[in-house]
Amino acid sequence: MNELQVTIEADKSGTNSKEHVKKIVELAEEISHAVIPAWWKDNVRNTLKELKKSLDEKERAAKAAVATTVVKAAQSIIESKIGCQVLVEVLEAYNNTKALDSALKKIKAISPDTSALFISVDRDVKKIFALSSVPKSAISRGLKANEWIQAIASLMQGKGGGKPESAQASGTNIASLNEIVSKANEFANQKLGITNNTASNICKTSETFRLLNTRSSSKLVLYGNIGSTKCYLAQIIAQYSGKSLTVKQIEVNKICSSDIMLETTDVTLHDSNAIAFFLSNSQLRREDDLLASSQVLQWMSYAQNHILPAVSGWVLPSLGASVTKDMKANVKISKEDLLCTVKRLDDILRTRTYLIGERITLADISIFTVLMPLYEHVLDPNYRKQYTNLNRWFLTILNQPQVKCVVKNFTFCSKATRC
Repeated sequence: MNELQVTIEADKSGTNSKEHVKKIVELAEEISHAVIPAWWKDNVRNTLKELKKSLDEKERAAKAAVATTVVKAAQSIIESKIGCQVLVEVLEAYNNTKALDSALKKIKAISPDTSALFISVDRDVKKIFALSSVPKSAISRGLKANEWIQAIASLMQGKGGGKPESAQASGTNIASLNEIVSKANEFANQKLGITNNTASNICKTSETFRLLNTRSSSKLVLYGNIGSTKCYLAQIIAQYSGKSLTVKQIEVNKICSSDIMLETTDVTLHDSNAIAFFLSNSQLRREDDLLASSQVLQWMSYAQNHILPAVSGWVLPSLGASVTKDMKANVKISKEDLLCTVKRLDDILRTRTYLIGERITLADISIFTVLMPLYEHVLDPNYRKQYTNLNRWFLTILNQPQVKCVVKNFTFCSKATRC
């Protein structure tokens, strides 16, 4: 009994509440059959009752904290997409459907004409939940929340229902999260007559930003290898920040020792991370949180200085590109190093939607762009099936409208070319 009390008190966050409750039930059952004085039984039962009460309070506090975090995440997402017609997002609400409902209400308050569908996965109980909300303006055009939910319920291997304005479903097929997100987007876009997902809408928004920022950013010229990871990084960030960026293929002797360069009115930048930082906005840099901002810088450095060299060391020889003898000799080392990195990323993303906090940052975009050649050329289905969490994250970033404006017709590797 004393040991259980100490364990429960030490579990401040209530992470192991379910195990504690199970133990309390078992002890209560043992006490009922124990041959001890009645007063002793009453004392033990009262103690167990108090322990259960403290666990209930922790659970309520934990749910409230989750709800607060989820609503803030939803608010952050919609504030950057106000007026978008369709919003499908995966939020870390676990089994807290009330949190998802509160998040949908926040969307409705900020962007009344947005049809939203939020999904959450509780890996402890192996269940997936989805809630949707559709405004009257979208219902009149053919999109109904109950039909939207039914379109994904079979993929969830569960049941759902509701009304045209709101509906929900739950299921057990957590492995199909990416397929569910894709189907939800596809169904809503088809019903509303939206082509090319919502990317076109965001591109139009970015064009508006471009017109508003003409004076400050009209002379932003990026020189690089068009289609390279570093060019993609700069272009995607510019989309998020609403900056007008002219991209030009590098010329011989134009950049000297660097393979990318940004010319501005006042300064010329040669470092990929410096360019990314310059083009980004405060949200991508996480200027609201010093620790988060420091983590952003750390991930950016890790992407360019550790992951990218290993990606090049594996991918380029596999494609038969002209490489140095040292690179050819070190293919195995690069591959082993990179697979360790990919495994580490997969573990980190097991409980996260994004690398830092609840929204996309420079960290996500940096890691995403350096992993693109890996997913395109060498990570075939046999490799990818080992990294479900990383795959989910990669698809989440790939399907962001700002990313789709830049990365078009991306195809995953179907069969890797061996060195």
